[in-house]
Amino acid sequence: MARNLAGFGRFRHANRAGAPIIDDRLGGSGISNYVLAMGLVTVGCATTNAVVQPPQAVSGSEHMVATSNASASSAALEVLRAGGSAVDAAIAAQLVLTVTEPDASGLGGGALLVYYDPATKGVTVFDGREVAPRGASPVILRDARGRRVPRLSVVASGRSVAVPGVLRMLELAHQRHGRLPWARLFQPAIALADGGFRVTARLYSQLAVTPHVDLYAEARALFFHDGLPRPVGSELTHPKLAETLRTLATEGARAFYEGPIARDVVAAVSSTRPLKGALSEDDLRSYAAVEREALCGQYHGRRICGSPPPSLGTVTLLEALGILEHFDLGSGAGWTLARAHLLAEALRLAFADGRTYVADPAFAPTRVEGLLLPDYLAARAKLVDPTRATRKRARPGRPASTVSTLSATPDVHEDPYDGPPSTSHLVIRDRTGAVVSMTSSLGGHFGSRLMVRGFFLNNHVTYFSPEPMLRGQLRGNRLEPGKRPRTAMTPLIVLDAEGRVELALGSAGSAQIVPHVAKVLMGVLDWGLDVQSAIELPNVVNTNGPTRVEVVPGSQRACERLAERLRRRGHRIGPLLRDSGIQAIHMTPTGLEGGADSRRGGLVLAD
Repeated sequence: MARNLAGFGRFRHANRAGAPIIDDRLGGSGISNYVLAMGLVTVGCATTNAVVQPPQAVSGSEHMVATSNASASSAALEVLRAGGSAVDAAIAAQLVLTVTEPDASGLGGGALLVYYDPATKGVTVFDGREVAPRGASPVILRDARGRRVPRLSVVASGRSVAVPGVLRMLELAHQRHGRLPWARLFQPAIALADGGFRVTARLYSQLAVTPHVDLYAEARALFFHDGLPRPVGSELTHPKLAETLRTLATEGARAFYEGPIARDVVAAVSSTRPLKGALSEDDLRSYAAVEREALCGQYHGRRICGSPPPSLGTVTLLEALGILEHFDLGSGAGWTLARAHLLAEALRLAFADGRTYVADPAFAPTRVEGLLLPDYLAARAKLVDPTRATRKRARPGRPASTVSTLSATPDVHEDPYDGPPSTSHLVIRDRTGAVVSMTSSLGGHFGSRLMVRGFFLNNHVTYFSPEPMLRGQLRGNRLEPGKRPRTAMTPLIVLDAEGRVELALGSAGSAQIVPHVAKVLMGVLDWGLDVQSAIELPNVVNTNGPTRVEVVPGSQRACERLAERLRRRGHRIGPLLRDSGIQAIHMTPTGLEGGADSRRGGLVLAD
């Protein structure tokens, strides 16, 4: 379906029930955050003062699964009980998410998977991040005449689509660490697509606030009726996706990257004139997932491991935690003014470095370990005033041992805000002690809005810097053919002093993922909280711009007090743009303890 998208810009939507109109500049699902004030520091509070009983941590001893969706958790546990590995269970869960959480992740997106092998006590990263098409223009938000195009117009078009990577990455991980047959892992997703699944409140809210998700015929026919999202509880069957899954189950990932499915993807991407995409069949055929050595660093006697570049998440987190180690954060559990202030300031500095020195290592080789050296962290800590906020944007440092082809000109472009959370995270532990922590995404919610053969395609081309140059310097995250866009996805595995897994976690939330996981790390490792209580703590966010504080329902007054105290310390306060979607498993001396973010409605299951 060809359609001129150049005029699309800001949008407003009302849902079927006549709920208040939601503005895309504030985002959210319409149920979570209340704006206190606007500015470089932001605070979002729940609007209700009702007492809400917080969820409790789940215990187990053999298997444990924590995902953002009940059906995905059930599928993963079923696979574990059938003798599958943690990787097998992750594959089954991700395939179910393609059916039940189509706004956030799926076959048309990308992912990072961190794997712990109990036999070697080693941590490996499988990189399934998308890559830019060879024919894509490095100037993303301009038309053929050089005129500026609204970002949302590009998002909802073929121009935004990068080569999907998740399926080839899952196949690579399965070849290394799978136990059950590949086709067996597709059965739960096929059963849901064929037998039917219900529209959840979350899926309904995503459909209600997403601009142009009904633009293309396949998605409109499935999710909408008379121009409105199908109501909560509606049962949907998805025969096109079921057929696609059957093909992939029997023929493997190659059937996605070559042949009829690949041709249909290219045809859809090329049809959205004038902003058609550059994706080709050669781009799909040549895509390769990458197995990488994990990037690890020390924090309070633990070894924290995650993805190296093109993720800025791990190094940014480790730098922020390294800065915090130079301050006394006091005793007791939960947030204090000092902790919230110091975390915001440490994150501000760490994000300045991450956005400067991190890009696809195949295009910009950088030894990011230089950002984590003790002398450099001590120098960055000296820039933090424990009594007063720094109101201006942080500049990157110049660590002596960081070798980079990138200039030290800060690239202030961050993962763009497209609305409610659009990323999935899952954590799985099998009976052998193997652990998977995986984050997957379509980019913005529903990605490019293009649905092909039952799955949505990503919009990760728009996660490159929109222009290749900044103040006369090449941006590290500029678009280049075959390049992976920088990401803040931060799937983590934390090892104790003996090299055993102590904690595995991650979150949704774009750049806000890093503060989300920092909060849980401190809550569990430093403050002695159980993992669910740590997840439910208010989110305190700074990505070298706004500082944001958020609380769960029932804590409105506490949020306002913290916001006011931060304001008095010099922070400017504004809205929290995204909810978190944290999943975590804590390996305690007595067994397994799992938590899932109540903001997202995840589910922990265990044996």
